[in-house]
Amino acid sequence: MTLTTEAKTYPALLVEVEPKVIETEEDYDRMLAIAQELLFNKSKSPAEVQLLKLVVTLIETYEEKHYPMPEVSPDRIFRHFIEVGASTQTELASLIGTTPEEMAQFVSGEKVVDEVQAAILGDRFKVSPTLFR
Repeated sequence: MTLTTEAKTYPALLVEVEPKVIETEEDYDRMLAIAQELLFNKSKSPAEVQLLKLVVTLIETYEEKHYPMPEVSPDRIFRHFIEVGASTQTELASLIGTTPEEMAQFVSGEKVVDEVQAAILGDRFKVSPTLFR
């Protein structure tokens, strides 16, 4: 579906797009296409911004049910960042103000960082601090 470029009110966009609860892969693909079109529109109207929020909410709801993300332990997160070269164990220890020995305990899963350390790590890697808790 191609949205027209003329400015439309939110109700007019709703009529054009007909967003609904996503129940099939076909519905899902359609909503993804609409979201993509809206995302890449550099001059979105306020109504298009609202429609995008609705479409993204519908997509997220469908994905949570049909494509759930597995729980990942904090130690696996640490090992991932180290393995991909995002940081070293020594750099991580320095970043959160701990010893290399204690950092090794975090990486092995023997110990969990505190809330302040998790916030620092979340900020550094641009992810939710809850990944490290």
